[in-house]
Amino acid sequence: MYKQIILCCLVLVNLYCNGVEGYLQSNRTVLVNQGQYMSYLEYLPPTYSESGGAKSPVIIFLHGAGEVGGTVDTLQKLKNAYGSPPYMIDKNTWPQSYPFIVLSPQIWGWWSCHFVHMLTKSVATKYPGADTSRIYLTGLSMGGAGVVDTIRINKTVTDYYAAAIAICPAQQPGGTDYVAPVSSGLPILFFHNNGDPQVSITNSQNWNNTLNDNNICPKTNLTVYTATSHDAWTKTYDPSSSFNVWNWFLQWTNVRPSGCGQPNTPEPTPTVTSPPQTTTSTTTTSPPSTTDTQSEIEGSKDNMSSAITLSSSISAILLLISLVIIF
Repeated sequence: MYKQIILCCLVLVNLYCNGVEGYLQSNRTVLVNQGQYMSYLEYLPPTYSESGGAKSPVIIFLHGAGEVGGTVDTLQKLKNAYGSPPYMIDKNTWPQSYPFIVLSPQIWGWWSCHFVHMLTKSVATKYPGADTSRIYLTGLSMGGAGVVDTIRINKTVTDYYAAAIAICPAQQPGGTDYVAPVSSGLPILFFHNNGDPQVSITNSQNWNNTLNDNNICPKTNLTVYTATSHDAWTKTYDPSSSFNVWNWFLQWTNVRPSGCGQPNTPEPTPTVTSPPQTTTSTTTTSPPSTTDTQSEIEGSKDNMSSAITLSSSISAILLLISLVIIF
């Protein structure tokens, strides 16, 4: 009887280990400057394929000041950033039906628009199964500043992105910052708490007003939450929110329609579905044509295989112990 009880416990442990671990986010690096690499987390949806079928849209998420790190060893900070995409993926609250590749880079200081753009450019070579016409940029607080800083560089850079969402961006617009997003016709949304004690709501208001006053098409929209905290991202990113930002993203590609296209006003939307194939963190310069090396791409595949092998090894060990007890 004693052996049977132990066996049952081991079986339950085995099922637990295989059933509730976080969705796999692999540690990656990308070359962003000569001899300089930026680390990031990579999540591939179950539907991702490099051998045909529907291409996967891409989310690039920029973290806040509380998640600053800069090495592969500090990427765990991103998984601990409550309410963020890497947090939801790690805690299994990110719907597996979502078709997105999610790339979450980590910076070691303030966000560099050049580094963000280099990661964006690498998508085409690193991810053959990615839909490069559907790359979406979003970030919170310092990461929100990284979003607006990236899309303001010039039209060539802005045209890489299908749409952008900045949450409580820690940066004001200045001078001619509106020119690139306006000339590109980039769809943009802003979100902010009206009583944010760390980043003034005037940042989002000024960005929203500046872009609309200069006739950006489609018009930008600012959603203001009644709250006295800095955290405007948990509600914004929540898949169960009445306005689903992930579904909103999928309306857009970087092939801009003539005219304004669809109204850019948040309203309740249905659950995220795969994009049609026929449509055109907390607390808070023009890039050179540098490309990633082949060794980086091969290293990514090796890391994925190692993670799968580790999980399989744990299951095998538990099964072996069970057999020893029985016999």
